[in-house]
Amino acid sequence: SETLTFTGTVTSPGTYCNEIQVLSYSNTTQTWTPVDLGAEACFTAVESDVEIIKDFVAEDNTKSLGQSVTVARDVPARMRVRVINTGTGDASVIDVQDAFTDAMSSGDLASYRLISLSSGTLSDSDGNGNDDAFDSAIGTLSYLAPGNVATLLFTVAASVDGEYCDTATLFDDDVDIGSDSACLIVATPELTITKSDAPDSVLPG
Repeated sequence: SETLTFTGTVTSPGTYCNEIQVLSYSNTTQTWTPVDLGAEACFTAVESDVEIIKDFVAEDNTKSLGQSVTVARDVPARMRVRVINTGTGDASVIDVQDAFTDAMSSGDLASYRLISLSSGTLSDSDGNGNDDAFDSAIGTLSYLAPGNVATLLFTVAASVDGEYCDTATLFDDDVDIGSDSACLIVATPELTITKSDAPDSVLPG
């Protein structure tokens, strides 16, 4: 027997087949002619394709309330971060990091806090005593299989009226591959009541 080994690579996902055909050589005609002897081998190249979606959800943690929600001071709101792999291969070493301090468009950072996180680690990015950032690995053993969705749920609140926008950034092997933002709007009503007589005096009846 004779063994030949070939190495190949591709630049896009898909199934690639390579066929080998045995030829016979005629000394008489000095030509090559295919014989009924050949074989084919195929391999499939896969690639992950992930996206990140950040929004607010209702108490059931499922119904989306959109990418902004309005609450009063110190009233908690539920945020959700979803990472979706729509590709054909595993997404490995997927990590989501909150970049709140870089993405705040308005509001007092010292008044904003993360109360809870379903998976991962909360941190105090500016040293003010409030947890306002997070870091979380996605999926079992830090990978996300094709067609799967990984979900992070966390609760946020703020003690001062204003708009608090933060961005969750998706990393694959420390490479930024996408981000999405959601904004917590804190608006607290201030009610007053005034009662006055008009006119000051009247006749009986």
